[in-house]
Amino acid sequence: MSNTQEIVREVETFYRAYLDAFNRQDADGYARFMDLPYALISGEGGVVVCATEPDHQRLAAQLYADLKARGWARSDADRVRISLFGQNHALIVSDIIRRRADGSVLQKNRFCYTARHDGNSWKMITYLPVADGFLGPGNFPR
Repeated sequence: MSNTQEIVREVETFYRAYLDAFNRQDADGYARFMDLPYALISGEGGVVVCATEPDHQRLAAQLYADLKARGWARSDADRVRISLFGQNHALIVSDIIRRRADGSVLQKNRFCYTARHDGNSWKMITYLPVADGFLGPGNFPR
């Protein structure tokens, strides 16, 4: 059994690998970080469930198209906080900076993810954006 510090390091390594695949715009690559089904939850959209690989491909294509239309080139994790619910269940709170190709800031966001270890690897199970002007879990300053 891993101690909590080791698990937190595992989860952060997992999250940074997920973000790297996301930045490569590799929907297939970052699909391996997702546990099907997974859910996107927000106040505006409610719950959106991505249940199948084709659902994931459609959602990824829509997300990338929206980001690129606004000038997005990559996302950087400015700050990552991880809280463990258990040995195989974690909350990831991440401050993201979306950047244009020239490196300038397009947008700053905070996102929360829940992840679980399925016995083989960590997988995202929910994705929750924190609305502008709000802090989200832990009330950490941005």
